[in-house]
Amino acid sequence: MTQGKLNWIVLSMAVVGLGFAMPSCPGQDALQQQINTLQSANQELTKKVQALTGQVTTLTNENNEFKKFVKGASDFIGAQDAFNAKIMSSMQSSQKKSGKRR
Repeated sequence: MTQGKLNWIVLSMAVVGLGFAMPSCPGQDALQQQINTLQSANQELTKKVQALTGQVTTLTNENNEFKKFVKGASDFIGAQDAFNAKIMSSMQSSQKKSGKRR
């Protein structure tokens, strides 16, 4: 190897070594503190989102049960309405027949 190449390799290794040995940059602590604060806030928001997701799931399930109940009540009322109409028709028919006999 030539002396010039060896000098470049040594110089490159020295720069890399200085990069590792160099103390932290000014403001790095403040930046790390901001990162830690943001990570903490993110964790809190994640917990809140999970809680809200659970509430939405519960409300969705309750809403589906309510829909089933309303459908059943609607079907029951519809059947009662048809039954009442049949009774009314039968009563009117009976009244007409009884009126004709007199």
